[in-house]
Amino acid sequence: MLGLLTLGSTWTVLAAFYLLCAGGFTADELIVAAASGLVGTGLSVLIRRDAERRFRLRAPWRRVILRPLANLAPDAARVARVLLSAHPRGEAVVQPFAPGGATPRDAGRRALVTLAASLAPNGYVLRIPDASDGLVMHRLAHVPPPQDKVWPL
Repeated sequence: MLGLLTLGSTWTVLAAFYLLCAGGFTADELIVAAASGLVGTGLSVLIRRDAERRFRLRAPWRRVILRPLANLAPDAARVARVLLSAHPRGEAVVQPFAPGGATPRDAGRRALVTLAASLAPNGYVLRIPDASDGLVMHRLAHVPPPQDKVWPL
């Protein structure tokens, strides 16, 4: 069961996010923020309780966070050049990737790699094929894929 601290922090973050998006602190907005935070927290409890896959998030965090952030500006420049060309066209490429097995650790790594690889403006993950060692990615501008098969960021 989730702890009270986890539930309380989930509710607080969701309610605060609602208020941030609403842009107002009227009594009506505060009531709706409290209710939406409660609904979101309830849904997160249900999802965690019924989840078939368990994730274990062990990662080289500096690499997972800093590398996509460092690639943000160069990727944006590449995408801008392609979009300003006469015929912008993307391509589906296979990124070398070792998906691993069915363990919670491998599932967590696949989720982090998919998220981090999809943050850059020049690419996003289309799918992770079951029977191959690669991510199928869409790239607007051609770039050579990283060769690290475990953390290809």
